[in-house]
Amino acid sequence: MIPVSVNFFAVITCSVLSLVLGFLWMTKLFGVPYRKYMYGVKDQGSAGKKQQITSFVIYILVSLITAYVFGLMVFFTKSLSDGSLEVGVLATLLVWAGFFLPFAVNKAVWQFKNWIVVAIDASYELVRLMMMLFIFWYWN
Repeated sequence: MIPVSVNFFAVITCSVLSLVLGFLWMTKLFGVPYRKYMYGVKDQGSAGKKQQITSFVIYILVSLITAYVFGLMVFFTKSLSDGSLEVGVLATLLVWAGFFLPFAVNKAVWQFKNWIVVAIDASYELVRLMMMLFIFWYWN
């Protein structure tokens, strides 16, 4: 069995920072075009308190799982590459291109959303993964 070490404080940090980055990305930076092309509205609708809490809890749980699994990928990449950050960046780009980008593209192909939504979602995921890479890479 291979001894695996994932820093749980880094997992929690990545999850929280993903939430912060998502808030900034989807509201402050690209909120108007995202709402317009994703939902067909210009102003921000208000969900009920219960729905907001449920969405927040689900996002945090999914984010914790994503961060932990990505932390495992970084651990193995770092171990197998003798600590080469370039290999870590390449592995992150491959994970993004192979898993996250197709889900973003599916919004245009199957849900008939505008390609602006794809660009906003895909760029968010790339920035989020790179952020997590650096956190896991340098936080032992």
